[in-house]
Amino acid sequence: MKVHKSGNGANFTRKYNVFELIYFETFEDNKMARKRESQLKNWHIDLKWNLVEKSNPI
Repeated sequence: MKVHKSGNGANFTRKYNVFELIYFETFEDNKMARKRESQLKNWHIDLKWNLVEKSNPI
């Protein structure tokens, strides 16, 4: 989070100034994390919000 807030993180956070973490997953290795990130990026926005709401109810 510190890296993202300093402006050295992902392009998305730098472009849109978004710094609130609403969902995360942990993985044993970087390869699996990148694979999951690619999978989620291809999901429709409704599926992503359902995932967030299921794991992080307000």
